[in-house]
Amino acid sequence: MDQQISTSIVSAKGITKEYLLGRTIVPALRGIDLDVQKGEFLAISGPSGSGKTTLLNIIGLIEKPTAGNVFIDGIEIQNQNDNTLSEIRAHRIGMIFQQFNLIPVLSAYENVEYPLYEKKMSRLERADRVKKWLDWVGIGSFQNHRPMELSGGQRQRVAIARTMAASPLLVLADEPTANLDHKTGLEILELMKTINESHQTTFIFSTHDPKVMERASRIVRIADGLLC
Repeated sequence: MDQQISTSIVSAKGITKEYLLGRTIVPALRGIDLDVQKGEFLAISGPSGSGKTTLLNIIGLIEKPTAGNVFIDGIEIQNQNDNTLSEIRAHRIGMIFQQFNLIPVLSAYENVEYPLYEKKMSRLERADRVKKWLDWVGIGSFQNHRPMELSGGQRQRVAIARTMAASPLLVLADEPTANLDHKTGLEILELMKTINESHQTTFIFSTHDPKVMERASRIVRIADGLLC
């Protein structure tokens, strides 16, 4: 399983994805080849319905392609069982969403700590990791606040801290600035860019936000399920 076949953090080969809508087959992706190098700050850009979120979900192992194969950090994903896929997601991939996806009944601290229970670390190690990242994203003084007590930008900072506390090699961000005002969106982008540069964490964005594309190290454009 661990045979390294590429220096890419992500290698997608011939990815297609079809959905059945009634009796009609709807193609979302129609043969995608994409290699992403470690440390990239990559934007996948396209209009709504172009397939960019579907591609991100396949790279994130949330959906399976109809055909084709994906390699994550050199690991072939095809034919892996659900337990192995869950392990790869937990240890190599982080996700940041436009809706933040925080647990409303938990504090900011508890939201960041929650995914760490799956990792073999002591309570003290978890506490050190949570504090480090809450402080790093500038939200340490709000650690006891629940999501509804935080602004949109603060919630996205908590979501970034939660993702980074798990030490992912790859972070997938699906329209992370879509629910933020212009100024806050810029601040969040600069924060993620700093993480990318200081930790060499690979970021892949699904976006049509010009602010994201201006800061990307590379832009991949998608339309009608094809790279263009």
